[in-house]
Amino acid sequence: MSGVLTVAELCQHIRLLFDSDELLRMCFVKGEVSGVSLYPSGHLYFTLKDSSHQIACVMFRQEHQGLKFKLKEGMKVTAAGRVSIFSGRSQYQLIVQDLNPDGVGELYLAFLELKEKLEKEGLFDPARKRPIPFFPKTVGIVTSLQGAALHDMISIIQRRNSAIQILISPSPVQGQDAPGNLIAALKRLQSFPDVEVILLARGGGSLEDLWSFNDENLAREIFQCRVPVISGVGHETDFTIADFAADKRAPTPSAAAELISPLQKDLQQQLMQLAQRLNRSMERKIQEKELQRLDYLQQQLDRAYQNKLKISAMKLDSLREKLEALSPYGILNRGYVLVTAAGKTIKTAEKALEKKRGTLIFADGTVEALFQKSSSEKNSRQQFVQGNFFS
Repeated sequence: MSGVLTVAELCQHIRLLFDSDELLRMCFVKGEVSGVSLYPSGHLYFTLKDSSHQIACVMFRQEHQGLKFKLKEGMKVTAAGRVSIFSGRSQYQLIVQDLNPDGVGELYLAFLELKEKLEKEGLFDPARKRPIPFFPKTVGIVTSLQGAALHDMISIIQRRNSAIQILISPSPVQGQDAPGNLIAALKRLQSFPDVEVILLARGGGSLEDLWSFNDENLAREIFQCRVPVISGVGHETDFTIADFAADKRAPTPSAAAELISPLQKDLQQQLMQLAQRLNRSMERKIQEKELQRLDYLQQQLDRAYQNKLKISAMKLDSLREKLEALSPYGILNRGYVLVTAAGKTIKTAEKALEKKRGTLIFADGTVEALFQKSSSEKNSRQQFVQGNFFS
């Protein structure tokens, strides 16, 4: 960039220089709070100062909503954030991403560094988190025997569902030896094959009080645990490394107990719904089988009916042939003649002579005839017909 610059161009260039600086992209600044001002937008503005210098700070709404304490005038804090330029006033400022009362800055920095390290290794990957059993028969609890959290969790589980068995693996939850004891308590519960889920819990406290749950080895043990782990550490606004490593985070120990103990009335309702679904499914399958059976029977009936028809047709044809064979009209086709007179069949020559006139029925028509005695001497009984023929 060269030549004459506009004010906007110069401010933009300075801003780019700030944004590209490694130190200014993320820094931790300790100082005294002054001029706190909360705007309707939800953004928090204040000044961070020491004995000789000061810097303007802004904490945007999203970060401000996650603040665990109320920022007050004169409070000493450690702010984590990046330095940038507010172009409208050409003024540099600290954009605060996190804020902690003075004295925990180093601890919080260690927390962020460990969180970033384990996150890169995949210990917090949502894809590897295991589902929590809906109705576990046996639940393990890791916490202190002296804390109120244990009593609350047991009371909630027994009240909501007395059928759940509880195994307690006690451990200190605070102090230098607490992380090792917590790891040992987790291992003990994993040796019981009936344990289906483990609650890792303690009541609320300061960052120092909860620091045992920010241990790297404890996070790795949670990650490698044989069964799902639910963390219920501190209050809703408290977050520890154990929370990120666990399969499920509960805002409090009591909430963790509720997660694994469905109400008996809810179970009964779900069982009723499942029974209704099962009945409907069975009825549907029975109806389908009955319909298939009816279809099969209908097919069998149709085949039997068709076979019956064929057999009946064959018998009818056979009877027709027999009737035709026995019918006198069938004999006519073979060259015989049927003699009738006055509508009656003439069976003898004597009857024919008595009637004198009659009808000769051939296969292709009839003729009228006069009956006379034969003049042949060879067979006196043989008769013949003589007369006019009419077709």
